[in-house]
Amino acid sequence: PEFKVLLIEAGGDPPPTSVLPGLSRTLPGTKYDWNYTAVFDEGVGQAHPGGYMSYPRGKLLGGCSSINYLIYSRGVPEDYENWNRIAPGWDWETVLYYFKKLEDMKDPVIFEHPENARLHSTTGPVKVSRPKTPPSTALIDDIRIQSYEEMGIPRVLEINGPEIVGAARPHFNIYGGRRSSTAESYLKSAKDRTNLKVAKYSTVTKVLIDPGTLRAYGVQVYT
Repeated sequence: PEFKVLLIEAGGDPPPTSVLPGLSRTLPGTKYDWNYTAVFDEGVGQAHPGGYMSYPRGKLLGGCSSINYLIYSRGVPEDYENWNRIAPGWDWETVLYYFKKLEDMKDPVIFEHPENARLHSTTGPVKVSRPKTPPSTALIDDIRIQSYEEMGIPRVLEINGPEIVGAARPHFNIYGGRRSSTAESYLKSAKDRTNLKVAKYSTVTKVLIDPGTLRAYGVQVYT
């Protein structure tokens, strides 16, 4: 292979519970989480004890994609266009190429609508679907979306569609009853490659930058 890759991870392997969507709420607040809290100020977390809110961040292979609540949500195109004015190359059409490259959309309804279909792909490693829900949950979802409609927010096909504002039942990184994290989607198939080295339980403490070129050339690591 032309390139050699070193993946540095402060945590270890995801636990077996990580791949089970129904157990996603058991992972935040454990050793697989950095256990950050939001900084106290008068406008944050007033309903929480002490005014602090937990801010789960994944400390394991796959990062947050291994412990989050699995909702698949992209950024708003306007945000990327704003970034592009400062950092060229971050415009919406450029990042859309990579969103589509990573995605394996399993919801057939999306491809019945051309404006939505152009935003998605079925060739990437990360599975995206809209699993069936129990009737009681579907009823709650419908009532929730109706409440948005009463406020003037339109019902749309999906939250990653062409509309900037709208309400819909989200897609999830779930397929076949399993979480589709980056650890599952990318690392699982690549772990035996000779050009990949995974350093677990290793924390980067400093990025080394060449003062002349301002380019990063290495990192300092604590193990």
